[in-house]
Amino acid sequence: MDKFFIVFPKTVDEALEKLIPVLTLKEKTKIVNMPEEDLFQLKSSLGFFIQSEYRLWGNDPLINACKKFVSENNLVYDEPLMVIIWALWKKLQGTNLLRVVK
Repeated sequence: MDKFFIVFPKTVDEALEKLIPVLTLKEKTKIVNMPEEDLFQLKSSLGFFIQSEYRLWGNDPLINACKKFVSENNLVYDEPLMVIIWALWKKLQGTNLLRVVK
């Protein structure tokens, strides 16, 4: 019966552990090469995936983890989503993915 239950991430780290393996190398490379101020552009694609796969607005433990991650008590609308996207970007910065040389 347990196999019928979907386990949603409860922390930002768990969300990243589930998210990174489903991204292609091309997607990861695109994200790692984005300037931080352009991350909002990912809301309509990656953001939609995160919201639907992690049931973000019904997943109170993950919302609370996002608040704790940025030391903010009130996150509204798409801010928890952007916390996860920013954390993904930051984590990918520490990898050996291809980067554009400037």
